[in-house]
Amino acid sequence: MNCDIFGLKYLTYNSPSSVVREDGMSLRDYLAYDMRVKLGVVRENIKDAVRRRKTNAMFFCIPEFYWNVPWDYIYSADEINELFEFYFNELSLNLKSLMEEFQVVDHDKFVFIAGSVALLLEVNSFDNIHYEAINYSLVVSNFTESGCGSEISMWPKRFVSKIDFGEQNGEDEDYRYFTLGNDLKIDVVKKGDVVAEHNGTDGYGSRLNNVLFEKIPFSINLCVDYREVLSGERNSELAEPKSKVDFLISCGMPYSEDHIYPESVIYSVRNDGYPTMAGVEVRRVENGRLSEKMDITDNYGDLYHWLLDVSEMKEVMHG
Repeated sequence: MNCDIFGLKYLTYNSPSSVVREDGMSLRDYLAYDMRVKLGVVRENIKDAVRRRKTNAMFFCIPEFYWNVPWDYIYSADEINELFEFYFNELSLNLKSLMEEFQVVDHDKFVFIAGSVALLLEVNSFDNIHYEAINYSLVVSNFTESGCGSEISMWPKRFVSKIDFGEQNGEDEDYRYFTLGNDLKIDVVKKGDVVAEHNGTDGYGSRLNNVLFEKIPFSINLCVDYREVLSGERNSELAEPKSKVDFLISCGMPYSEDHIYPESVIYSVRNDGYPTMAGVEVRRVENGRLSEKMDITDNYGDLYHWLLDVSEMKEVMHG
């Protein structure tokens, strides 16, 4: 069985399509404008991908922080909360609306691994005000088991890295300390405990639906989790722990030859948005270790395409 992998190369925070917050522009107007621009970029590239696909199973991915605006455009604690409310309410609605533009009857089935958005949730404790990071990838499809509508899942990042919220100016065992716009200083807990969620035709659940294509279970690592989370540690958050394709959705996280993948994984797809290492690549995985780099099938500007054989079973590879 073959599948199409499409990845959009995009420089997080530094793309030509990035929107500047003008003086006097309200945060909500700025976020809404930025989201419209970024949805437009995704829309046009998905249109290109579905025209060029070669199979009836397609994945499309973008890098970490794709939906974020630069943190130095956030000027107050109230704006941190407003940012949270905007993305929490608007991003999933906009992505589901986007999927409605790509009806299965016209475009065949595909799964969109929609990069990530990093948010901050204010926590008031007895001794201080700090923030918990909620950096998550939404996974949406243009189909459901019943054939119409869309499925949506959320996969959260577990660990906070030093670039996640602008300029880091210190850390200790429990917190990272960042400075946002207007010299706003915040404390962010280093490790979160948010778990995956899914909302589909079978109702709500606390797992990622990673079997949208039944024979191609997939998994996601969000940036530094690739280094910090042990192989199999979050299997309980996956509908099917035996992933075949693992996506590294990142901003500044290169491949590690020492990384141990689950034995079931055949390919790793990396889409990174960090300016000095931005790009999309696919590596073969054999016996839990990275192997050769897969030749690209085609690229169309910043849209990269691989046609991969995912039918190979691990038992065959061992014998």
